[in-house]
Amino acid sequence: MTNEPVALAEGAPAAAAVPCERCGGFTPEHELAVVGTQRLCQACQALRRAEIAIHPYQRLLLFGVLTSPAVALWLLANNASRLGEQREAWVLRALAVGLVVVAFGGNLVDGVPGTVVLAIQFGALLFASSRWKDRLDKHLLLGGARAALLPTILGVIAAVVFMMLVAGTLLMVFRPATG
Repeated sequence: MTNEPVALAEGAPAAAAVPCERCGGFTPEHELAVVGTQRLCQACQALRRAEIAIHPYQRLLLFGVLTSPAVALWLLANNASRLGEQREAWVLRALAVGLVVVAFGGNLVDGVPGTVVLAIQFGALLFASSRWKDRLDKHLLLGGARAALLPTILGVIAAVVFMMLVAGTLLMVFRPATG
């Protein structure tokens, strides 16, 4: 990797050299790869992957089971955003909000079994996350960093407390008084 386009052989035209978006060095275009949102040379790819900290697939499923599938989808949306998939991240966030609405709606409507609401939520989580499993595993296998666990746990606890407060408020407002 140099800072000048390099000819393939004496007298041959220069290879289609493109600058790396991180180091600025010229690299043949076929050696560049998109990591996150940047087109990088091979040397910079490993460095960038080490900077992008994501939540492993198993952690997402664990948070989905222990807290809520909506929380796991939100963490998956954070992964997508960090990997440069902004549109996909917004779709996952919208799905997470939709699952919260389904959970509240299922509790507010009489006759909807809780198991139906849980099945919808976990089905949506498994469907959305199954597309990402290979990508997350590949990122980690290529040297990508794992997101820190403690800030994630604290954030999840805060989100669960917030959801409980909102759910309690909605139930008090919309449930008719019995008695």
